[in-house]
Amino acid sequence: MENIVLTRIIIDIPYEYKLDLDSFSPEEKYIILKTGIDCLKLNKKMLENASNSDIYESIKQDFLSQIENSEDKIKEMEKEILIEKEIMRKYKEEEDGRLKVEIEKAMEYKQSSYDLLTSSKDISLNNLNEVLLTKEKERIKMKEEMANHELEMSNIIEKNVNEQLKVEREKNALVMRDVLEKNMSLLENINLNKATKTSTEIGIQGEKIFGEIAEETFKDFEGFELLDVHKQTHKGDWHISIKELTIMVDSKSYKRKVDITQREKIKNDLKKNEHIHFAWLVSLNTNIDKRDNGIFVFEWISEKQCIVHINNLLSLEEPKNILKTIYYLCKENYSRIINSEMTTQEITRMREDHHILKDKVGTLRKRVKEIKGTINGLKNLHDGLEDDIINLLNSESNNFMNKYYNLVVDWWSKSLILKNESKLKSTAIWTKFKKDNEEIVKEMDVNTFKEILCVFLPENDIIKSKNKMGALEINNIGWKESDIVIKTEEIIS
Repeated sequence: MENIVLTRIIIDIPYEYKLDLDSFSPEEKYIILKTGIDCLKLNKKMLENASNSDIYESIKQDFLSQIENSEDKIKEMEKEILIEKEIMRKYKEEEDGRLKVEIEKAMEYKQSSYDLLTSSKDISLNNLNEVLLTKEKERIKMKEEMANHELEMSNIIEKNVNEQLKVEREKNALVMRDVLEKNMSLLENINLNKATKTSTEIGIQGEKIFGEIAEETFKDFEGFELLDVHKQTHKGDWHISIKELTIMVDSKSYKRKVDITQREKIKNDLKKNEHIHFAWLVSLNTNIDKRDNGIFVFEWISEKQCIVHINNLLSLEEPKNILKTIYYLCKENYSRIINSEMTTQEITRMREDHHILKDKVGTLRKRVKEIKGTINGLKNLHDGLEDDIINLLNSESNNFMNKYYNLVVDWWSKSLILKNESKLKSTAIWTKFKKDNEEIVKEMDVNTFKEILCVFLPENDIIKSKNKMGALEINNIGWKESDIVIKTEEIIS
């Protein structure tokens, strides 16, 4: 399409003659103006030397010519429009071809990406295997950490149990004392009548003692129940039930060690009661043979059953707290049995941990007892030494003060007098005192001198320094003898 250059012109016409030229194209506006101008010029010329008919004919011909020119222009514009349409059609075909090329490029890119992913499949599998190997190492490490955590938890439990024992010690001491006093006469009768008592009678007495202790120990525990089953075969003497945990108990009141026969008996009884996981072999007065390397010793006979050997229960300071401790340990192990699958290695480790724990408890108890004795001895020694030191200090102080107090007072009365509105520093007084008492001052210092002054002088006349070692200011005092020369800076007037 040919580019058209437009020119803007401004025409002044009377206001009352309005022309609507906005609806016409620039070409049409030009035809209107050109036609009008030419007609006006021709009209003026023809008006000068032509008739009306001639003028009319001329205008008509000119107008027809203008019309023909306009039709030519319209045809030309139609041609241009057709050309524009053809150009647009070709442009569209080119765009369609370009879009097709872009789509083919995209398909080639996707294919190459797929090929790349396929080719890297082996590498990804290798990486995955490495990741799995790393995860397996992490799992093994985590398992080790869990084992360490279990050991830590065991230590925490031991600590908590010991703390609980300490808290309950004073609370339960009176109750246990009453229980032991009640049973003391019974035990004495057993010892006195041993020759005439049968083993059955002795066993019954021991069972009764343990039953009373167990009742006092666990009576406040939720769901506690104590069953006497000594008349039933392969059941032990007692069944202690606390919630879901049941413990078989066989108590012995021997004057000798409990032998292997009794150890094997409770082991066989426990095996015949698979629903029971723990059994206690309690020796009231003696130790259990081969199981006496601690106050109590755990012996696992299977993955889910364990025997606790309790040595010389009545000789312990607080048997009630010992039974509670053993119960808490059994409860913890019961949770492990119920809630986890225990491997042979874990069971072995747990047994070793319990043995180590009991050895540590026994050793710690011995050390605590030794430390208590040492502390008491040191405390008594400290108290004695402290008393001796205090007495010595009092004696020395009293002797010193008595020795020099009168000397200072006598010298003061000879050397100084009351003098209103006059002040002296203790340093000036001390200087004069040293000069007058050269031999004596070798055994005392200015601080002792100030202490003596504070004793016999009125409190209102003494102004103490904020610094402990600073000099005193003494009001209303002056030198008695006029021939004594005092340094100016030592007098405050």
